[in-house]
Amino acid sequence: MAPETEPYLTAAEVSRRYRISERTLANWREKRRGPKYYRVGRTPLYTASDMEEFIRSCAVVPAVGCRPRPAALVAE
Repeated sequence: MAPETEPYLTAAEVSRRYRISERTLANWREKRRGPKYYRVGRTPLYTASDMEEFIRSCAVVPAVGCRPRPAALVAE
């Protein structure tokens, strides 16, 4: 028996699921940025695992600690 394969998502499905516009996905493909995709004919297809990996790679790590606000800006 063949192993189960992950279903592919169209740009419209990715757009709805991850709230990324189809135009943004198209721009990323044009600039060779963004998540990995597969092209079947003229149709770009994505996998959920590739999207999750891309999203994790975009994590923004805040600076450790924070600077206190100047006393002049603190409301009393």
